Amino acid sequence: MEESQAKKIGDVFRKIGKTVQVQAEIASLRLQIRKKEGQKREIYQKIGEKVYSLYPKGLVKNSALVSMCEELKKLDEEIKEIEEKISSLLEEPKEEKREEEETSEGGIEEEIE
Repeated sequence: MEESQAKKIGDVFRKIGKTVQVQAEIASLRLQIRKKEGQKREIYQKIGEKVYSLYPKGLVKNSALVSMCEELKKLDEEIKEIEEKISSLLEEPKEEKREEEETSEGGIEEEIE
């Protein structure tokens, strides 16, 4: 009986080892897939950037692509407006500080005791 139990235990460990090997290989393959999908996203992005760079030159003729380029152009314009607002807000404190400096140049009005 002891030999048969040892054999059963050995079989269980071999099955577990095989399962672990298979799972490790699957994980490795899934990692390869994720890397390749990332590479695809980079290529898609480059394609999009290339198409968008051709759009202002009138070289994009496909209506779906033209429509997407128009959406991108609108977003670019909105981003520019927001950036201008930020610049304006950053300039306001500088202008206020200059005004304060100009009004305080007259000296100290109150006497210190």
